Amino acid sequence: LLGTDGKADVVIEGAKGPSLIMALSLSFGGPFLRGALYKVVNDLLTFVSPLVLELLIGYIENRDEASWKGYFYAGLMVSTALIQSAFLQQYFHVCFTVGMRLRSAVISAVYKKSLRLSNAARKQSTQGEIVNLM
Repeated sequence: LLGTDGKADVVIEGAKGPSLIMALSLSFGGPFLRGALYKVVNDLLTFVSPLVLELLIGYIENRDEASWKGYFYAGLMVSTALIQSAFLQQYFHVCFTVGMRLRSAVISAVYKKSLRLSNAARKQSTQGEIVNLM
């Protein structure tokens, strides 16, 4: 990453040169990890519904329990599904946003590279070779 003075702000020891993957992961790694956290919570909530359903079935089989437990288990199943849906929606939102930003960053880098070519360099190669080099 370059600072305002043109020098590298972050120097990675052992790096052989500029890496697109490393630059993109440093730039967009935080939001991507937040999206991964949303997905993990969603996946964990997937396992909660069968457990609550088991409790609800146990309540139905046992007639001696208080009626509020049945309503509680039913409400817990509904709230689990709602929370799971909200986390899944946030996961997709973050992933689509990060994807669009990644795409914009890569396209911007390619266009900046194409603008740095001099006219003499453009005359030496065909249009297809220039596109392949980018």
